[in-house]
Amino acid sequence: MSRISEERVNLWMDKELKELAYRVARMRGETLSSMIRRALRRELALLNYLGDEEKKALGIMMLETEKVVDRGCKRSRT
Repeated sequence: MSRISEERVNLWMDKELKELAYRVARMRGETLSSMIRRALRRELALLNYLGDEEKKALGIMMLETEKVVDRGCKRSRT
């Protein structure tokens, strides 16, 4: 992914969520920031704000019935 420009964003989350996210990110070999960026991209893809190529790269695919399939869960697009 190219770094055209980056900006800092501050966010608040409860302590338990932060600790769990940090542990999972470390186990996956990534930073908390990269995990949060990926999670945000996945959510944007599920909401259909990203193109098919990026959805595919994130492991999200669309069925012909226009329902999102993400790790076996179906969500209707609205």
